[in-house]
Amino acid sequence: MKSSKILTLAIMASLLSSPCVWAAHKTGAAADAKPAAQTETVKPAKAEKTAAATEMAAETAAEPLPADSYSAAKVVSGEKTALADSYAALVADESALLVKNGAEVTLSHGAITKSGATTDVLGSKFHGQNAAVLAADGALSMDGCTIRTEADGANAVFATGAKGSVKLHDSNIRTTGASSRGLDATEGGKITADNINIGTAGIRSAALATEPSGASVTVSKSTINTSGEGSPLIYSKGSIKVSEAKGTAAASEIAVVEGNNAIHLEYVDLSGNGTHGVMLYQNKSRDNGADGKGLGRFSAKGSALRSLKEGPLFYVTNTAARIYSEMTTMQYLGGTLIRVEANQFGDAGSNGGDLTFMANNQGLYGNVSADGSSTIMMDLQNGSHWSGAINTDNSAKKIDVNLDASSSWSLTADCHVDGFTDGTTALTNLKGNGHTLFYNSSNAANAWLGGKTYELQGGGYLKPNK
Repeated sequence: MKSSKILTLAIMASLLSSPCVWAAHKTGAAADAKPAAQTETVKPAKAEKTAAATEMAAETAAEPLPADSYSAAKVVSGEKTALADSYAALVADESALLVKNGAEVTLSHGAITKSGATTDVLGSKFHGQNAAVLAADGALSMDGCTIRTEADGANAVFATGAKGSVKLHDSNIRTTGASSRGLDATEGGKITADNINIGTAGIRSAALATEPSGASVTVSKSTINTSGEGSPLIYSKGSIKVSEAKGTAAASEIAVVEGNNAIHLEYVDLSGNGTHGVMLYQNKSRDNGADGKGLGRFSAKGSALRSLKEGPLFYVTNTAARIYSEMTTMQYLGGTLIRVEANQFGDAGSNGGDLTFMANNQGLYGNVSADGSSTIMMDLQNGSHWSGAINTDNSAKKIDVNLDASSSWSLTADCHVDGFTDGTTALTNLKGNGHTLFYNSSNAANAWLGGKTYELQGGGYLKPNK
């Protein structure tokens, strides 16, 4: 028992003292692999299905107790106060600090520690049960603090409820257990943080996360790292914005968007070692996109995204999605930039993906593909350039490509599209390199081509399909 405690302390000390780990990467082409199959997962096919079933089963469990009924070593309810102490919770289902019922609390230079596992993973995930710090319809500001948890289902900082908010500055967070996220907000809760360092070591332990509904997390000038499987840096079922941050997910995706939710990145440098770099999906039956309003959204501006495994940099399944990229460095292995397809999520026959990808002053390379139940619209604007191919096997449900007059496309293989529009009717921004771009002559969007065949720069043709 004594040696076990010493080992635990040694691990915690190592986590707190270790700098940000930057994984090595290649600057080659993108990759093609099957997707991870858990809500926050990275394992390949076989293990993923088991993980997915576990996640979905968990979400059908009984509704947990409301957050303001939880216990804590220190509870502040309905009052305004300033704290400068340290707090520890050592038993199951107890927080170290609970702020609730409209309380307004500031904590300066406090040390928060949490041990003792949750008895209800669903309660921890959606309501903050067993979190080290819990703001349940209360407001908490933390400055110069450390938060450490070493138990399963022990999120570090959790905000829930329309009045639940946490502000963090210059603070350090470490979690070691499974299902123990760094920052997590649900049910309208809000977390804002700057100059923080987050490290999680357990499985299913994203550094930043939101759950339904209306929750948000905003982080700037920070470092975020995860080392467990199924632990992306960012997992959103709400709205998450990250700027001027760096970090690595050593065994998972960079970012995951579930359902009609969003992740927005600006001036970040993030790496992932999952089956794909960024994933947008719907876990259960697809209920978005039919009216054009429900979308999973991901954007990156002035950033670097590095995927360290062979798999598509962007993967979309069982959802309508929009991806926006501007002046962002993309590094990944293999050859696939984007893959959109049906997978194990949702209902067979209606679980494909529908993606609009907008490139703004963006360089792209690599292949883009979709299966027979999925669609892709590639829209290149404001000096964007793409070297790659799309729908080479002509298997997609629908593919459209648009180039404005300032953008260009250099083919690397024969391609098939339903609609092709170009701001330059002379086609000087379309380079064939000996390949052919086939278009659907019966599509009204292609009326400007007149059903004709055009010779392309560098050899090759733009021609109607047979």
